[in-house]
This record gives sequence, structure tokens and C-alpha cells, in this order.
Amino acid sequence: AGWMPRTNLRSMLVSSAVAPQPQVVPGDQAGGNAEQLIVTNQHSAVSSYTLSGWIACTAWIALIVLGVAGGCRDLERRPVFLAVLAFLLGQTALNLVYGPITFLYATNTFPAMLVLAGFGWFSRFRMLSVAAAATFVLFGGISNWARFDEAVRLANSILSS
Repeated sequence: AGWMPRTNLRSMLVSSAVAPQPQVVPGDQAGGNAEQLIVTNQHSAVSSYTLSGWIACTAWIALIVLGVAGGCRDLERRPVFLAVLAFLLGQTALNLVYGPITFLYATNTFPAMLVLAGFGWFSRFRMLSVAAAATFVLFGGISNWARFDEAVRLANSILSS
């Protein structure tokens, strides 16, 4: 599948929060053995999101934007905001150049992105931030559960064949 920084960035910023459709690929396309089949969503198309996935992605992006706005405006918590932002920028640089499999290091960035999204509480758009968080939890939960269930079915079909 090859290394594509744009895909790594999308995986870090969006797919770590809202999973795209899983697919079965030969192992050599996912960093494994060519004789194996592997279930992955690393290179799933953006169009693979369902309606609930698109709603969750939109809410997640809104949370990040509102978090950045809140962090920029909140002078009292600015040192924490800048530390989280510096960490995320460093992780972004690493993710863009590290390689094709982002699942293992996406876990480093998602908790920090949650902290970043939390700074939306300190913006003047506090209620919008709360609404976006509720929307993200509801629709992200629906979408991610469906994608997890689909990945389990695909993995079981590989094991049974």
C-alpha cells in the first residue's frame, strides 16, 4: 500500500476517533506476511463512512476546532494548552514520516486530542462544544460499534476458511 503522509494525517486526526470501514487485504499490504490475510482500515476510503460516521467525524472536527479556539482564548490555562499543542505537533510530525501503519501510535495522540477538545469548554462557544461532544459520543459510538462488529465478522471469516 505504501507510505502516504496524507493518509497518516487522516488516520491520526479522524480515524483514531471514528473508524472507517474495515477491509481484508493481503498481509504484505498491511506490513505482514504475503500469505496471510489481514483485517485493516488503514487505507479505507473516506467515502466508506456511513451517515453516523460522517456525523461523528463532523462533530469530532468541530470539537478540535472549538478546543483550539478555547485554548487560544484562555490565558489562565495557556501553558497547558501550549504543552498539549506542542505534543500533538510533535506527534503529527512523527506520524507523517514514520510509515504506513498508524494504528500503534494513534493511541499516543487520541488522549491528547481529547484534552485539546476539552479546551472548547473555555471558549465563548461552550454550549456548542457540549453539543458537539454529545453528538460525537452518540454517533461515534454507533458508527464505531458497527465497524468493530464488521471487523470481527471479517476476522472470523478469515479464521474459518
